[in-house]
Amino acid sequence: MSPRRAVAGPAVLLAVAALLTGCGTRDAGRAAPSGTPSSSTPSSSTPSSSAPPGRPAAGMITAADLPGGGWVRRDDAARTTGLAPVGVPCQPLLDVLGPGFGGGRATPRRVAFTKDGDELRQDLVRTTRPRATDTLTQLDLALVQCSDFESGSGAHAVQIHSERLRDAARYGDDSIGYQVDIGQGASVTRYRLATVRQGGAVATVVDRYRAGADDTAFRAAVRAAARRLTSNGG
Repeated sequence: MSPRRAVAGPAVLLAVAALLTGCGTRDAGRAAPSGTPSSSTPSSSTPSSSAPPGRPAAGMITAADLPGGGWVRRDDAARTTGLAPVGVPCQPLLDVLGPGFGGGRATPRRVAFTKDGDELRQDLVRTTRPRATDTLTQLDLALVQCSDFESGSGAHAVQIHSERLRDAARYGDDSIGYQVDIGQGASVTRYRLATVRQGGAVATVVDRYRAGADDTAFRAAVRAAARRLTSNGG
């Protein structure tokens, strides 16, 4: 039986999409429900990366890493999903979409890019090797035990589905490629993700994409993030 965890707050799908991108909602071709976010509070004191706009921080991808040109950097990427905590073992699947994870109390560096309604983001946390290793262990456990779970109830229910990307390449000391879908009614917001660990560093690439969109930019971003992570010594 699939695990279920309760999450407070009405019609959170619109809030999730808007908060993750700092802009409007894209819903894979369907109208998203309206509503208000839960009481999660974004961490507004930390910039999206430690480098000034237009200059990459160490270990972070740049627009030049993404194919096709035209990618615009965002420096206002939000750090909350608007979703209340769901607890063990499913919480990593929400953390990775919002505030980031991998370093306990550490706040990740973040860089985000948009192009024609597509959004790509990278988070990077540097911590101890044991803590970084545990991060991927907990994420792996969540993918095993939380393939489908529901937040909220009744008309406000939000369905969350997760699965591994079967053709994901391997990077660094350890890596996981996976998919997370958040649905409410007829509307679904889809994410492709890859989390890579090198030593005590954990990088996650998040691709919020339209139904049917190819994964070329996502794969390029993951390769670049893994390469930069390795070259910076983990």
